[in-house]
Amino acid sequence: QKLPTKIKKLKGTVAYLSNTASDHYGHWMRMTLPSLNVYQKYLSLDDIDYFYIGYLPAIPRFVTECFEFLGIPPHKIIHQPCRGERTLIALTEWKQHTNGLTYIDHSTYEFTRKLVASQLDLTDNCCYNPRVYITRGNVQWRRVKNESEVFELLRGYDVEFRVLDQIN
Repeated sequence: QKLPTKIKKLKGTVAYLSNTASDHYGHWMRMTLPSLNVYQKYLSLDDIDYFYIGYLPAIPRFVTECFEFLGIPPHKIIHQPCRGERTLIALTEWKQHTNGLTYIDHSTYEFTRKLVASQLDLTDNCCYNPRVYITRGNVQWRRVKNESEVFELLRGYDVEFRVLDQIN
C-alpha cells in the first residue's frame, strides 16, 4: 500500500512501536508489545502522549485490547505517519542461541505473559476450555503438513480450535 505523503505533527511525546507487521498477532505479541516493557522501565507510560504502531488501514482489536490492559486510552494509539515534539525508540536485543535461532529474553516473555494472564480468569470455575489447539492458519511458513488429520483426531477429545491469522 502507498504511504501518505502528509505527516501529522503532534504536540508531545511519541513512542515508536512499529515493526514490519504490527497488525500480525504473533509479531505484535513477541516483538512490538514488549517494547512497552522497555519504555516503562525508564518512564511512566502515562508520560507518553502517543504510541505509533505503524501505518495501518485500521487498528486491530488485539492491539487496542493490549493498550486497554495497560490503561492506555485509544486516542493515544496512532497508526498514521506522524512526528512528535519528542520521539522515543526502544531497541531490543534478540540473542542468538547455539541452535542458530533467536529468542526473546526472559523479561520480555514475562512482561507479555503477565499482561495477558492478568486479564484471564484462571480459577477452576472459569469458562476456558483446558484443551486448545492453536493453528497458524493460512500461512506460507511453518505449517503442520497433516493438519487436517490432526484436526480430525482431536475432534473426539473436546478440543477448541483457534486460528491465529483470524485474530484481529
